[in-house]
Amino acid sequence: MASVADKRRAHRARTISLARTTLSEATRSAPRSRPAAAKLTQTGLEWLRSKGRISNGEFQAGLRYGSLVRISLLEGDALIKSCLDTDGVRGTGTPTFPGKIDATAAAWKLEAIQELGAARAALGFHAGMIAACDVICGRGDKARDVTTVQREAEEIENGLRIALQILVQHWTKPPR
Repeated sequence: MASVADKRRAHRARTISLARTTLSEATRSAPRSRPAAAKLTQTGLEWLRSKGRISNGEFQAGLRYGSLVRISLLEGDALIKSCLDTDGVRGTGTPTFPGKIDATAAAWKLEAIQELGAARAALGFHAGMIAACDVICGRGDKARDVTTVQREAEEIENGLRIALQILVQHWTKPPR
């Protein structure tokens, strides 16, 4: 039978052995990893282009459609207000020449709404293609964000591809 002293020596030996193992693992030179870079998420259009599912022309048409959607959804007729305006009250954001800026912004928005209407007319007012363009081009979502069902996401992407091909033809045809 082992004495108390033998048990203590065995325990101490196990403890020292365990300490040496963890110490040697900790002192080994581990490869240094680079700090994680900021991960930039891609919009739905960028993702489709990076996967080679749409061409550059279709990508440009999608960007144009998306900017028209975002401009047409702007509220009010004023441009972005600034706290640096010189009307005497700092931070109120009222433009110095409100009539001129409001008229410019209203004309800009009206032109975008008309061009968006022409683009939707070129799509034949097809609800599926317009919805795909609004969600993926306008909001920047991916088809996988809209639905988790693979087949439905592929149908949305196919409808978007067809719509973008039509828009490329619409915007590249010579004016009459």
